[in-house]
Amino acid sequence: MEYPLALLRTVAMLTLLVILAACSTESSGESAPTQDPANVGLVARVNGIGITEADFQREFERRQVGSNAASMEALQAQVLETLIRQELISQSAPSLDVVVTDADIQAEYDNLRTLSPDDEAWAQFLETNNYTEEEMQIAQRDVLLTQRVQAALMADYLGDVEQVNARHIVVQTREEAESILERLNNGEGFASLAAEQSFDITTREIGGNLGWFARNELFYTNLEEIAFSLEVGEIAGPIPTLLGFHVIQTLDKAVRPIEAERLPMLSESIFGNWLATQTENATIERYR
Repeated sequence: MEYPLALLRTVAMLTLLVILAACSTESSGESAPTQDPANVGLVARVNGIGITEADFQREFERRQVGSNAASMEALQAQVLETLIRQELISQSAPSLDVVVTDADIQAEYDNLRTLSPDDEAWAQFLETNNYTEEEMQIAQRDVLLTQRVQAALMADYLGDVEQVNARHIVVQTREEAESILERLNNGEGFASLAAEQSFDITTREIGGNLGWFARNELFYTNLEEIAFSLEVGEIAGPIPTLLGFHVIQTLDKAVRPIEAERLPMLSESIFGNWLATQTENATIERYR
């Protein structure tokens, strides 16, 4: 049976935190597991709020459908991190003035329900995705919270925003980066060196150009910070990241709108960074 596109988008949205959870399972604020009887029936606590084994098992059942996780243990770890991060979103949303009311949840649920052609199709959709009606309403709350948190975080990026246009060359060792700096100082062209030396396959054929980016848009924040700090035309390096050692040049700076096609990826980056900060500052206890 085929389901309306909006229903499928809802299920896709519910997997967002699983993707984020797969990227990072560490938290500097987490506590070691404990055998405290008060924690029986829980898989974790987030700032003192418990996540139940029952909720974990239900989410695990859903994620088993069509999962490409390397193992059941890996999937269980992803599910646990998903639930922890959703709890962090729930706890942190009020600080962004984000609220989801019962009326909001009911309206979203009713809208989804009307997209299904009949009661049988709706029941089939719920069964296929391992939801009861009550669980689907709870899921809608989580979706709305996540969407509204993302929107709140993006508010400062709408309209004119400070941006930098930069290019880089990335190599494997500090010595290689220092050699490239020397060659640049001796007059060799940045674009030709990028094509010859950089192993960033997405930029080397276009002279190492990273294009325009705003704050919190690049994956490597230290590289981004240096690009913003440089004067136009200035070159810096070597700059270490997990990718390698970078030589970067700031080509231009401007306060300008962000192109519409960049907004979805920027939103995910900003949301991911915000969620990482909430995780780092939280007290998280895991019991699995």
